[in-house]
Amino acid sequence: GFAGVRERHYVMDQRSFGDYRSDGASDGLGALVYLADAHMRPGGSTGRHSHRQINIVTWVIGGQLLHQGTLADNTRLGPGEVQVQIAGERGFEHNEINAGEQFNRFIQLWLLPDEERETGYNNSAISRGEMRCVFRGAQGTRVDACHALNGDRHVVAGEALLYLVGGQVRVHDAQGSVQLDQCALVRATTMQVEVLEDALLLYVQQQDSDVLVTRQARATPQ
Repeated sequence: GFAGVRERHYVMDQRSFGDYRSDGASDGLGALVYLADAHMRPGGSTGRHSHRQINIVTWVIGGQLLHQGTLADNTRLGPGEVQVQIAGERGFEHNEINAGEQFNRFIQLWLLPDEERETGYNNSAISRGEMRCVFRGAQGTRVDACHALNGDRHVVAGEALLYLVGGQVRVHDAQGSVQLDQCALVRATTMQVEVLEDALLLYVQQQDSDVLVTRQARATPQ
């Protein structure tokens, strides 16, 4: 990585990276051109730099990430928080800093803009048991982040990418099923996901439809 960042590239689409993508990285889906699982050393800083014609989604998994720049300057993100930066016509500048005393962890996605939009910023938090749409493009690309509970079941219509950030799931599609432990990327059509232990999941779809979630009944503590 760079600037104290260690990262594994799961998606580096040829549309944006050509022959420069990392070995083993996949092409994206829809507007998604980049997905990385990253850790930054304490005190690490990317340095202030600019982006144009790209939208960036960042999900902090552990530790802290201090965001500085032309959008929402000096915002501090903690575990479970998702930041969305929309480049718009003007683009934006930012610096990402680990101001903590331990390595942090964050997932970052880059998505191509599908229309001329105003530059924008959004910050939200994913709570335990929640499925939330964190990005929706005008031409259909949708990103959902989920903190799933043991026993949950998800049904995803159409082609989709699933990135398992942590936990354990079993994924079923027409080709069969596979059990996955953390840090795995899956591309499937009409997949069903069975959550075997609490898990953090990212879904990317090229159609604007909700992931169907079913949850088993749980006894109420006496």
